[in-house]
Amino acid sequence: MKLLLTIIILSISFSFSKMKNFSGRLLNADGNPLKLATVKVYGKIGSDTPKLLVHPDKTGYFSFQLNENEIQWLEFSGVDHQPLQEYILPSIYKVDIKFEVLLKQIFPAKYKDEIIFVLKNKNSGFQTLNMKRNESGLYELKYNNKFDTLKYQVYNHIDEDRATNGNFADSYEYDGNGDYNSLLINKKGDITISYNPNNYKLNWDTPSYKILTETNKNKEKLDNTINIVSKLYESLSDLEDESKVNGLTKKAILEIKNEYLAADNPLVKKLIGSVYLYQSIDKTTRNLVSYSDKKLFKSIVDGYKFDDPIWNMDNLRLISGLVLKNSGEDLLKSPKVQKLYDLYKGSEVAEYILINQLEEAETQNNETLLKKYYNEFITDYPSSRFIEVIKREYNPNVKIKIGRQIPDFVITDLDGKKISSLGLKGKYILIDFWATWCGPCMKEMPNLHDAYAKFKGDNFEILSLSFDRNAGEIKKTINNSKYKMPWKHAFVAGGFKSELAKQFEVDGIPKPILVSPTGEIIALSSGLRGPNLEFTLKKFLKD
Repeated sequence: MKLLLTIIILSISFSFSKMKNFSGRLLNADGNPLKLATVKVYGKIGSDTPKLLVHPDKTGYFSFQLNENEIQWLEFSGVDHQPLQEYILPSIYKVDIKFEVLLKQIFPAKYKDEIIFVLKNKNSGFQTLNMKRNESGLYELKYNNKFDTLKYQVYNHIDEDRATNGNFADSYEYDGNGDYNSLLINKKGDITISYNPNNYKLNWDTPSYKILTETNKNKEKLDNTINIVSKLYESLSDLEDESKVNGLTKKAILEIKNEYLAADNPLVKKLIGSVYLYQSIDKTTRNLVSYSDKKLFKSIVDGYKFDDPIWNMDNLRLISGLVLKNSGEDLLKSPKVQKLYDLYKGSEVAEYILINQLEEAETQNNETLLKKYYNEFITDYPSSRFIEVIKREYNPNVKIKIGRQIPDFVITDLDGKKISSLGLKGKYILIDFWATWCGPCMKEMPNLHDAYAKFKGDNFEILSLSFDRNAGEIKKTINNSKYKMPWKHAFVAGGFKSELAKQFEVDGIPKPILVSPTGEIIALSSGLRGPNLEFTLKKFLKD
């Protein structure tokens, strides 16, 4: 696992002007020009609206100007490749450079028997159809096309929860969100659209970018900090011994602290400080790790002004509320939090602050503030990319919430045996609403398998309730994929429209629910996903 902290440092011409020139090449993993590529330039971190959209020429070359005194960020994207977002810090360099960005190819999930074809045209809007995989490994779809230009994307073919372009196309166009539409031109009537996952070759070692110039001490110091973190995460992924993990983490935090104290450029110091803050917080317990320097932590936080663009950096905006909490203030009562929120109101930074407040209100079981923050979020940020998650996880009016009993139900498992809410009492049950076609559900499989291996027994069981089209799809996945799911299963006929879905208020999956031996809901959703799953189970179950 690598920390998603990637910062591209571009050296620039020394000038007294506030605008500086940038140029480079955007290429594929092999160093060749892409079929179609885009550089999206944002004028402010956290902005949803780019100030500049640049399409490289046939050689991959592009150029633009940026304000040297601002932290800015770019999004690089290309057909058949993964988009890459990188930060630019113009002010810390004094020399011109040439650079190139190398994108990684998308990675098809070849085990899937079916992917989704998303038709996008002005007259018909969005239309979703299924593409079946044939014996040769190709996905094919027969379609009667009535358009001069057929515009489409495919979904569920990569191990990410997003749509991207298909590789059967006459040309492509940028979709505005980091991906591309595939275009079929002058192909009316009955046509067969195909998608070949074997066209992609994955190279995990491909660099995301190259900088073609000499370095300076500011860049070296920042790069060294990033390398420390990256190597730490690579090492942690191979370790199971908790004492060794803690030892590595403690060593890395000390090295980052030394880099911070030695930095002389103010902007570099802030960025290294933000890395220190991120590494000092336990992402599961949301508290400072024991070997963090608490005085240094607080001084770094206090060093950020409220209008500082550092709050917009991904690694800080994700934990802005936690930073304030761990600097010695109650997140729900802190005037500092309110001041920061007011300053960034309307931006994604403010959204994260509200989300942190929602989490804290739920943790403190403060229903009054939970309702206040929930209503504020859905009123002020109705178009947020987090809106459905917020509605699903923090709605104060839901019936499925911690402290309440699960609804009475009876369902037949895949072996034909009846399972009831009454029969589940007496042990801890993880009820997991899912489907084989759900990308996020499949991503949780390693965590579920690890948890089951560690906690299975007379006191713990998993019940997976599938929203697939039929029970056969569940059995096919269990039998043919690496995820054998050796626990209880049932097929929910009707999926989201079923009575069971209504009882459990399921409007999105995955939806995990942990139930106590008495039938009481004791954990939900994000508390049972990713690394939080094992942490939550440890609270209630002993190894």
